Amino acid sequence: MKKTILIALIALIAGASAGVPFVKGMIIEREISGAAARSSGARLESYTRNVFTSKIEWSLDPGTGPVVLIEEVRHGYATTVVHTRLTRNKAFTDFINRRLDGENPVEIRTEIDLKGNSSTSVEVAPFSIFSSGRRLTCDRARFTFFCDRAMSRFRAGVEWAG
Repeated sequence: MKKTILIALIALIAGASAGVPFVKGMIIEREISGAAARSSGARLESYTRNVFTSKIEWSLDPGTGPVVLIEEVRHGYATTVVHTRLTRNKAFTDFINRRLDGENPVEIRTEIDLKGNSSTSVEVAPFSIFSSGRRLTCDRARFTFFCDRAMSRFRAGVEWAG
């Protein structure tokens, strides 16, 4: 009897903990849908939620034409990690393909903790382009942004090797 109760308790705990990422995915979807509805410049194009991951497609219009963000979200137990790509933007991908031989030097990663605080890092790997017969080299750069859940505290930083 005690063994059966122990096995049932372990199964219940395992099942409940397996559901944590799924519930976090539901919460993220609700938050993002609400943010898109309140925004005048952002539109949620698509949202696909799975148990441990979600895929989000945003369309932003900063006034210079639409910018599409493709986000792959891993909603884990403690931290949610978002990888953002700009691969659906023709001007960006044309520049990458023509000037950088198809090697995208930009990586955008956001981490959201259990309290709802978010930290974003935009990493730019070193690259070189030729323009007007001259070589232009950009060393590694990193831009960091922090925002608390209430959006009352912001921090930003830049590291650039030159």
